[in-house]
Amino acid sequence: MTRDPGRSRRSSGLPRSAVPFAGPERGPGTNGAGSADHVPGDGHAPEVVEPPSPRALLAALWTSRAADERLAALHDEGRLPLLPSRPPLREGGVVAAAHAIRIRDDGSGDVLAPTRRAAGALLLLGTDLETFFREHLAERTGSMHGPLAELHRVDFERGLFAPVAPLGVAVEVMAGITLAFRLKGEDRVGVVFDSDRASSTGSWHEGLVFAAARRCPLVVVVERGPADPAFPRPRDTRLEHFGAKGAAYGTPASSVDGADVLAATGALRAAVEGARAGHGVHLVEIRYGMDEGEPDPVARLRAALLEEGASAEELDSIEHETRRSVEEAAERALAGETAEVAAPSTGRVYAGAGAPAETGRWAAARASRPFRD
Repeated sequence: MTRDPGRSRRSSGLPRSAVPFAGPERGPGTNGAGSADHVPGDGHAPEVVEPPSPRALLAALWTSRAADERLAALHDEGRLPLLPSRPPLREGGVVAAAHAIRIRDDGSGDVLAPTRRAAGALLLLGTDLETFFREHLAERTGSMHGPLAELHRVDFERGLFAPVAPLGVAVEVMAGITLAFRLKGEDRVGVVFDSDRASSTGSWHEGLVFAAARRCPLVVVVERGPADPAFPRPRDTRLEHFGAKGAAYGTPASSVDGADVLAATGALRAAVEGARAGHGVHLVEIRYGMDEGEPDPVARLRAALLEEGASAEELDSIEHETRRSVEEAAERALAGETAEVAAPSTGRVYAGAGAPAETGRWAAARASRPFRD
């Protein structure tokens, strides 16, 4: 078969000018990203996201941690059907990301796709504390209206995209979302989190190839923890730093200690600003528990504030107020629980009549919760 030399490569059906397969030549001062071949927006200077105060970051860290601790206590009491698997001391990355993006409530802001462990993102992007607990309790009053508590919450008005269960797939989905931002000329950025092991999957690779080739305004965050003896890292990659993967895709990359929330916020803000300026994909590795010094982001930020002159009483007050808010929200959620476990809602899945009846799977889920009897 002879290829027509005049035939264009437009498998996407979009004009080649809208879907570039390679960016311009790299130039000085671009950190390997090349100069911007597309600057979104209407030509005016983009709105600047003000840097958060260290005290605001501390309050966000405490809120996220206190919420996770309350969920663990509810699970121990037999009230929580499923406890999300959240490694300790990892609040810093998602709290930093939520303070690096532009958050709006009208669907015109940036989009964040956290992992399902990231309580901090849910709370910072508009999920109020009471709703947060209702949804984990898997009650009718939660937005998912069902008996299984897997938080895959989507709120496009606030810029929150649900975690995707298969490793690496979230990068593919966010590549498509951010390509839409670029083609529509919107001044918006997407940030997606995934694990270090996910970065060795075919889906992650395909998503990043797609996003990098088309200069999508996307920040890809790889969260890296200590090696698990059950899954030795050489089985996934021989790289010492996951940020080194950026060179293979022609994207700038950085690596930062997740316990230093000020440094993490700075790195993510720089990556978001670069993506918003039209420089395409940025890769950020966030390391947890792999650096010397205090691995707890709360303890480290508290120590930094004390060195700058903050009083211990003031910082204790921040912790007290956040814990009180979390506890009160949990109690309100518990007081509003329904007498029965709600059946799964099919109203948002099936149109009109003919929705299937409750199956044995859901009946088994009810039977597994004797504390409701």
